[in-house]
Amino acid sequence: MKLGSSRRLAALATGAVLLATSVVSAASAAADTVPTRPSTGPSLPPALDIDLRATAKDCDTFAVEGRVAYSGGQETGRYNWGPSHARPELNRSGSAALGGSTSLELENEYHIRDGRGSVAALSITLPEGSPHEGVSLREIGFASLCEKRSPAAPSVPGRQVFATVQAPQITLHHTGGGLYRLHNRGRCPGALRTFTGTITYNGPIPKTGEATVTYYWVRGEGDVKSPPQTAVFTRAGQTVTVRDTWRPAAPSPTDNVDREARSIELEKSRAHALDDSPNPRTFGVLDRFQCTSE
Repeated sequence: MKLGSSRRLAALATGAVLLATSVVSAASAAADTVPTRPSTGPSLPPALDIDLRATAKDCDTFAVEGRVAYSGGQETGRYNWGPSHARPELNRSGSAALGGSTSLELENEYHIRDGRGSVAALSITLPEGSPHEGVSLREIGFASLCEKRSPAAPSVPGRQVFATVQAPQITLHHTGGGLYRLHNRGRCPGALRTFTGTITYNGPIPKTGEATVTYYWVRGEGDVKSPPQTAVFTRAGQTVTVRDTWRPAAPSPTDNVDREARSIELEKSRAHALDDSPNPRTFGVLDRFQCTSE
């Protein structure tokens, strides 16, 4: 699963969202103006926070919800959903008035093939010249594992397991001429950074009262995997939150930026051990925090 760091960096340099190959509903091509819900309250420092949630509608379709919280002065922002580098006309975008304490709810839909991961990215841009100019971006990777009913027990439905993983938010500031500078930086050693994942289980619960899903945290482009981890479920439809952390250190000349990417790989059940296809894995998401000893 190649992350394509050079392509990602180029996309960020132009203020675009992270891009990957996936099919996006053609209905998302239209640009929209997002309704806002301003509320009154005490004056707060300017802040913009993005949180993404990916929910499986079925084995091949994920609905992604973006929640944007903003507090600060009056601004006219713009949002952009990705990915679709090959067909940018499918990216959904629009504008929204921000001011005071504002909450936005944005939705998009992504279609994948069972067992293959994809990624969604949402960016909020405040225009150059505004007091809080820059781009805030967050991405979430997701994958599905849908196992058919066993021939030995055709009356028992197969397992459906869905995984997501979200990276910390990225902030970019304008430097002029359409270029952006990464704002996520700090002195070394950096504080712990956290990737947040979810695993959702739909399927039969054994007589023991617990169903277990085995998964792995995968670092970088897939060359480093954690020991097997387990998520335990007591009912169908349950979601378990999992986390993986890292501590930024001073980079060396040979460092690869993709080493701080994370994805979640789901392990198939023993009934599918003879299947030649690989275990499904979410698309890798990258934390671009940079630490410096300066």
